[in-house]
Amino acid sequence: MLCLEVCPIPPAFKPRFADLSPQESGQLRDLLTLHDKIRDAPTTPTTTHTVMHAAVGLIIPTIMFVVAVFGEVYTERILDAILP
Repeated sequence: MLCLEVCPIPPAFKPRFADLSPQESGQLRDLLTLHDKIRDAPTTPTTTHTVMHAAVGLIIPTIMFVVAVFGEVYTERILDAILP
């Protein structure tokens, strides 16, 4: 459980904070900590994250392209052997 120094209670909550049970005050501190994390989170993805998404999105099309090219070359060789 976090102490009051780590997660200070805003002035608007202080009058009601004294009326809360220890469990409820712990939940309030956790909720305020979560709020701070969400508020301070970056709003845009990082460059590395974006590049990784692009790379992963291109893996299957790249594999299919390579398979198609190898299939075309293999088919051409078979047809050259069968047809004069």
